[in-house]
Amino acid sequence: MTPTTSRPRALLRAAIAVLGITLAVLAALNLFIVGRAATDENLFIDPLSRVYVVERVAGTPGTPRAIDGPPAPLVPRQVSAASSVEPGDVLMEFDGQRIFNGATGAREALATRDRVEVTVLRARLKQVVSVVVPAAELREAIRSIENTVLVMQVTPGGASDLAGMLPGDVITRINGEGFAGSADADRIMRTSQVGRASAYDVLRGGETLTLEVRLKAFGVGTGALLLFVVGFLYIVSGTLFATLRTHIKAALYLGLGWIGTGFAIAVILNHPRRTMPTWYLFSSDVALALSATLGIVLWLHALKYFPRERPGLVARKRTLRGAYVLAVLLAIATLAFTWKASVNIDGLFVPSAVIVLIYAGLAAAGTRKSYSPEDRQIAGPVSVATSIAVIFAIVTVVVGVIGSRRGPTTPATVSLIQSFGALLLLGVLAVYLLVIGRYRLLELDLRLRRNVQYLVISSAWTTTVVAAGLWLWWRMMHVELVLPNVRLTQDALEVMPTPMEAVRNDVFEKGVLIAGAVVFAYAFRALLKRGHRFLAEQYYQGGYDYQRAGREVTEVMGPRMDLDGLAEGLLTVMSRLMPVKRAGVVFVQGERLVSSKRSIGFEGGDWDIFCSGCVEEAVSVLRSAREGELDTEYAPPRLRLALRRAQVHYLYPIGGHDELRGVIFVGEKLSEAAYTADDFAFLGAVAGRAALLVENAFLYENLAAQERVRQELAIARRIQLESLPQRPPNVPGLDVAGVSVPAQEVGGDYFDYLEGVEGRLGVMIGDVSGKGTSAALYMSKLQGIVRSLHGFGLPPRQLLVRTNDLLGRDMEKRAFVTVLGAFFDTRTREATVVRAGHLPLYHWQAATGTVTRVLPRGLGLGLVAGELFGVELEERKVSYAPGDVFLLVSDGITEAYDAERDEFGEERLEALFTRLARSNTPVAGIVSAVNAAAGEHAAGAAQHDDQTVIAIRVN
Repeated sequence: MTPTTSRPRALLRAAIAVLGITLAVLAALNLFIVGRAATDENLFIDPLSRVYVVERVAGTPGTPRAIDGPPAPLVPRQVSAASSVEPGDVLMEFDGQRIFNGATGAREALATRDRVEVTVLRARLKQVVSVVVPAAELREAIRSIENTVLVMQVTPGGASDLAGMLPGDVITRINGEGFAGSADADRIMRTSQVGRASAYDVLRGGETLTLEVRLKAFGVGTGALLLFVVGFLYIVSGTLFATLRTHIKAALYLGLGWIGTGFAIAVILNHPRRTMPTWYLFSSDVALALSATLGIVLWLHALKYFPRERPGLVARKRTLRGAYVLAVLLAIATLAFTWKASVNIDGLFVPSAVIVLIYAGLAAAGTRKSYSPEDRQIAGPVSVATSIAVIFAIVTVVVGVIGSRRGPTTPATVSLIQSFGALLLLGVLAVYLLVIGRYRLLELDLRLRRNVQYLVISSAWTTTVVAAGLWLWWRMMHVELVLPNVRLTQDALEVMPTPMEAVRNDVFEKGVLIAGAVVFAYAFRALLKRGHRFLAEQYYQGGYDYQRAGREVTEVMGPRMDLDGLAEGLLTVMSRLMPVKRAGVVFVQGERLVSSKRSIGFEGGDWDIFCSGCVEEAVSVLRSAREGELDTEYAPPRLRLALRRAQVHYLYPIGGHDELRGVIFVGEKLSEAAYTADDFAFLGAVAGRAALLVENAFLYENLAAQERVRQELAIARRIQLESLPQRPPNVPGLDVAGVSVPAQEVGGDYFDYLEGVEGRLGVMIGDVSGKGTSAALYMSKLQGIVRSLHGFGLPPRQLLVRTNDLLGRDMEKRAFVTVLGAFFDTRTREATVVRAGHLPLYHWQAATGTVTRVLPRGLGLGLVAGELFGVELEERKVSYAPGDVFLLVSDGITEAYDAERDEFGEERLEALFTRLARSNTPVAGIVSAVNAAAGEHAAGAAQHDDQTVIAIRVN
């Protein structure tokens, strides 16, 4: 991937490094100052009016309603009816009109009225109530509370709660010092030291009290702490990217965007900020205002170049410029409002950030489509993760604004939302780093080695399981068991109507807890082991099982006697039990080297190129080495360079150095851990078992060659048998069956069915002199010639004459073929018989029950050529009737002999044929019976000639 680059500048690198370090230090200082800031653990607000009720005034219930106008912090929005105004209430409205002029203005307003409906805040009960009271009585029951704050919430068990402070108390002074409002009161409170008692003058129910509040450290919530950690990671990652790859625009803008966004994430929600030192407020205000807006814009600018230049954003030049202008204007406006008003900058930052986020989302929308399919695949995970985080941030702000109208959000909910947001932002950073590492973008290789990944993840798994176990143990310590009222006696289990005795109940409860602890301990132990086992499998960190290795070597390599099979088996065992990135095997037989066809990790012809280039030298070096394995770093320079280029780390011998039988070349392990003594011990065990198998493979190599010949003959046999008729012909009036059984793998017997004109069938049988491959070739040639000539419609006699002419041209002098053909015409019930030196046609006549031999004259094919063959060839007509049976055989049947050299002969054949024909045996049965009789006569002796039998019955 070619990055879009700009000219690197050393000063720019230094400036970015200083910026990143400065913001990281400011973020850390913010965390420290906020965490150590004093807090009285209550929430107070400026009174909604400066009018306070000191005496009870009875009246009648007012009108329940919802409060109009902008919401006030922590103040309920619903008004309920009450029958009196109580001491401690704070006036809010007279007859629906807000009160702004203090007690004096309120008395003047009441002087002109008889009765008035007042709305008051009853903070101690978290209520807003409406009461109709006499105006004159109310005038005497109110007082002014200028420059005070109203306590709305008190943290249970906190500093204020321990001091006796209650919601509804009005704080008038802190440590004897007055204040102008809530912000000023907060400042005074935080200037006190943590752990020191502070005097709070409060007004409660019209009476003045002084409470001693021992302040505590503000601390940092879990969600805010997670946000700081995530923001800090963004700052560090952005600083590294922008400084190390300044010349790459994508890295520069992305790094600057991460620096700014990271600072905003780390600081934004760590309250409070207004009470911090002035020097820190000024610097952090400027940094936060600019980082929160410009950081997002710079991130948007980075998308123009990441992962490659995005045409859609390149075309939107004004959009990017507008983003920068908008960010600067929002930053200036935020600073102006913050420094003029006593308002927390965090509240002003959020709208600015949301506006910029929405602008950036609209600017980037649709531009991903301008990418190529490959770039869309790369940018896909990044776009999805970023979109989810942005949508979550916007939705959270919108929902928070809407929800604030209904009341404050609980601290637990705020912490949960912060934690989830921090995890989403961390996920965005992780996805970016994973994509950059996987595709090696920005000229960076961020991938951690697998052994380091395994160490980190396995440690995290152990920590998680142990933490879960400790948490469960802690919960079990505080659980209250509801035990059944039962009592176990010698005779039965009794259910008691009354609760169990306290002593017995404690014993029973301890037993249950102990049993539960044991069960959970075993469960967590099993879970921990299963998780580590799973991780070890995923990261190839498992130990070696030598028994399994020996078993698999025997199972995978034992049945293989060829070198390629042994190599494949050896590499298969290694890939299963010792996964490596690269491996190959070379076998050695004296000076002969045989490289395996299969390898692990080598692409295309790389393994063959490697073997042809340096295997001979590697074998020579290994023979002279004294150690079992050879580290490539200790190989001669030329060989070392070749092995490095091939990413081979070690050479391991198969067999001893004096009797080297092979070499295993191994690269880096898939676990990416260094090789250990256990690894070499395993290689030694596998190589030791393989050495004997390799020796056997060399010894049986010649047998393998013979086996290949036998396999070729088996193929030839199958081809020959498939070339013969596979099913009988379908000719009305004739039932035909035939079979040929060669004496060797292939044979020279031939038979075929010649079909053509309807009602006609030609049955051919032949026998080539000799046996084996040569006879089979002549048989195939004869079959092809006969089938070709039959297509011309030649008469039977002329068919054999032409066959003799064509076949005799290429036959050896000593070779010949005998052929018998019977051509049936079912319409005339007549068969035309031609014979070229073959056995006769046996015709059993149903009318007489006798067998007749049909034996026309004829010489074998290939014995003579030209006219002499035609002169000697006789064509004979044979009439037949329904029920007649014809039999054609080769001399393998008649010449089958037993141990005493007694042949089966034609007499036995005719007698068997007569018996089968008379018993109306089907033609398939006749064929089977003739073959079986010849076999029985031979009394189990090996078949010495091909045997072919054809039977035809006339229907």
